[in-house]
Amino acid sequence: MEIGGQAADQMARTGIHLSEESLKLLAGGAKNLTAFLIALSKDNQKVVGKTNLKRLVREGKQHVVFYIQEENFDEFRKLAKQYGILYSGVKNKNNSTGLMDILSNTDHVAQINRVMEVMGYPVPTQEDDAPKKAPTRAPQEKCS
Repeated sequence: MEIGGQAADQMARTGIHLSEESLKLLAGGAKNLTAFLIALSKDNQKVVGKTNLKRLVREGKQHVVFYIQEENFDEFRKLAKQYGILYSGVKNKNNSTGLMDILSNTDHVAQINRVMEVMGYPVPTQEDDAPKKAPTRAPQEKCS
């Protein structure tokens, strides 16, 4: 009787262990499926790399434009993937200057500036022409 009891205990333990592992796998799969469905509902299949212009417009964020030489686009594409930039490259076929537009949203401006710096383009500078303090409307006179 003692041998049968041990076998029954071992079978019960094995059954509990297997059901526990299957529940862990099921929960992980449900979590991944939920994340996939949320991304699909938001229509965000692509997070980094080259995308089309419609995708950038659909996000509703403010856009920025950078200019690079067409022959440097392959290098930009590789670096943009490393830095996690979502962008759209636009070539103007009528323009023969050799420049290409890189459009992105304002979330990726710092990364694009870094990529441009790595590629050897000059860093953009901010120039404030407006004075810090606006002039007064009426000249101040000495009054008592």
